[in-house]
Amino acid sequence: MAKEKIKEEQRQNIVLAALYLFSQHGREKEVSRSELVDCLKEFQKEFPLGYEFGEKIPYYSQELFDDLDDLWFQKGYIKQYKYGLRYTPLFPKNFIALEPLGRGHAKKIIETLPPEIIEGLKRVIAIAIKNYKERRGSSAR
Repeated sequence: MAKEKIKEEQRQNIVLAALYLFSQHGREKEVSRSELVDCLKEFQKEFPLGYEFGEKIPYYSQELFDDLDDLWFQKGYIKQYKYGLRYTPLFPKNFIALEPLGRGHAKKIIETLPPEIIEGLKRVIAIAIKNYKERRGSSAR
């Protein structure tokens, strides 16, 4: 597959595939939003997705959050939730999980993706999890 910008309609499929592949790295139930952002930022270095991340707020991409909202509200493939609002309302822990419908769809997507995309995702997922654990300490989920 040429390393050209991935079309917008394919971005959501890549996001679903990444969420599914996180389960192979011990994230069966949920993925931290910061892990997903790290993963996609790193993946974009090889396969441009068109997500723009700010300099001052490195974990923010309006395009990615729009895609996540579409996958959640319009398609019902994922759910998003926060922990810690009661104790730290300014800095809650944000997580994303695949719904059963999303898990099935993501599995079908992975079966159609080229091997270099799958291997690239697996590689950047491992990096994202490592970075997350380093940021959170060894007790990170």
